[in-house]
Amino acid sequence: MKKTMKKTAAALCIAATLVSVAAPAMAVSPAEYMSTAALEECNTATVAQVESLINQIGTVTTARRPAIVAAVNAYNELDDASKAQVSNFAVLAEAQQVLGLKDALAKLKISYDKVEDARSYVSPTEDRLSNQGKSYILPFFVNGSTNDPSMFFMVLCSGNKYVYLDTITIRAGEYKYTYTIDWTDVDRGYDGKQYWELTSFVGDDEDIQWFKNILSADEIIIRYSGDGGSIDHTVSPEERQAITDVLNAYDLFKAASPTVRAKALNN
Repeated sequence: MKKTMKKTAAALCIAATLVSVAAPAMAVSPAEYMSTAALEECNTATVAQVESLINQIGTVTTARRPAIVAAVNAYNELDDASKAQVSNFAVLAEAQQVLGLKDALAKLKISYDKVEDARSYVSPTEDRLSNQGKSYILPFFVNGSTNDPSMFFMVLCSGNKYVYLDTITIRAGEYKYTYTIDWTDVDRGYDGKQYWELTSFVGDDEDIQWFKNILSADEIIIRYSGDGGSIDHTVSPEERQAITDVLNAYDLFKAASPTVRAKALNN
């Protein structure tokens, strides 16, 4: 599949500023955080006991994980009719969502721009690969205080020459995706060892799904090409994990309410 990328100037301006280069069953992991006493209480849980455990959660921080786990496990011990009687179930559902988002965001580097009132969420792998002079395509997302997150992809081609990047081809098993880049939107430089070309583009839902698709392949090869030739790069396990971490955090962040987002960002 082929796609021509067009930048959204305002959005990329912000991104460039922020980034330097029946009732349901519930589950919280890991279960081993539960104390023996809490486990025994879960095994004989009543609606009142579950409500009491939920009331003990308080402000959601990672330190409150044992309390959330205890409440979730006690809730899951109830039958469907009893679950429907838990008056503060919404508190438990929100606590689990906040904790899950906290865990996902903890894997990313978060930067705040006070002028734009916006945050960027980037894998720390991006800085490491940039400092090592290694090629990559990695996602990151940005959001202001009142809007949903916007996805972007940062592209770095590093090698022994300029390719004058205008096309990116990704081969991942049965999947093949091609992006056409406006070469005038590409920054170039030489660090004394390698030539590098850097650009970024806005990612829509289709791009996000494409990157989820390629993660299923055993091997992912990225070809950077242009009038200067081409350079092939095989995606490393570290890059795979970085892509996975950002996409997972993005999905959770997008699904969360503004209240859950705010609580997840609090320490």
